[in-house]
Amino acid sequence: MPPPLQQGQIVWATLPDPAGRNAKDRPAVITTPTAEIAEFGTVELVAITSRTGDAPAEVSVPIPWMRGGHPRTKLNRESVAICSWYFAVAVDDVRPTAGRAPLGELARILSILTALKAEPPPPPDPAT
Repeated sequence: MPPPLQQGQIVWATLPDPAGRNAKDRPAVITTPTAEIAEFGTVELVAITSRTGDAPAEVSVPIPWMRGGHPRTKLNRESVAICSWYFAVAVDDVRPTAGRAPLGELARILSILTALKAEPPPPPDPAT
């Protein structure tokens, strides 16, 4: 039986790209607080990509990596967490790894994610 999921853990899940297409296995960071993760519930994830130049800097958090696998994150190529690329995924659809986001990076991810979620929705289009 795999260990319980925790906030900050790096996991794998089948996620679409930022445009909502091309679903494939991607690494992601769990942002749901550990105490709120239920065995049959969902977890919120922020996707990680090695396409570091594709994401706006203001929503990107570099994650430590190392050839052969970083001792903490287990990532083996340059990667960023893209905080605007987040999903809720069923716990059963997540495959945990031994990797974890360092506390500083996790704090930055959570801060950016909180700010993104607090932004008001755009006003309705008066033409509709």
